[in-house]
Amino acid sequence: MEKDDLKDIFSAYNPPPAQSTLRFMSRLNERLDTVELIKERNTSCRRRSRLAVAVAGIAGVAVGSLLTLAMPWLSEQLVRAISSLPDMHVHLPVQESAAVAAWALIGIAGVLTSLGTYDLVASSLRSSGD
Repeated sequence: MEKDDLKDIFSAYNPPPAQSTLRFMSRLNERLDTVELIKERNTSCRRRSRLAVAVAGIAGVAVGSLLTLAMPWLSEQLVRAISSLPDMHVHLPVQESAAVAAWALIGIAGVLTSLGTYDLVASSLRSSGD
């Protein structure tokens, strides 16, 4: 019987919230709100970054494709440029050297276009998103 009385006393006990508990709960709620705000900003930043990467990739592929179409003209110009240089004891044929140089220029142009486009799109999305 004594156990039942103790259970009743403890089950009926509902202490008033202490001031420190209220302060703790309010600070906890503020911090949770801050965490939610950070999550939203990270999600927004991730979305903008993905868009910028997609646009940069498309721009790089487009420039690379256009320059690949211009490969015969570009190779011809490089053959002329290499042929006009003084003899530097290079053992590669001029035609192969021009092709390698043309592909290197196309690759560099594609990469630089992608990087520039990414920076441009990311900065414009960042300024419009804030």
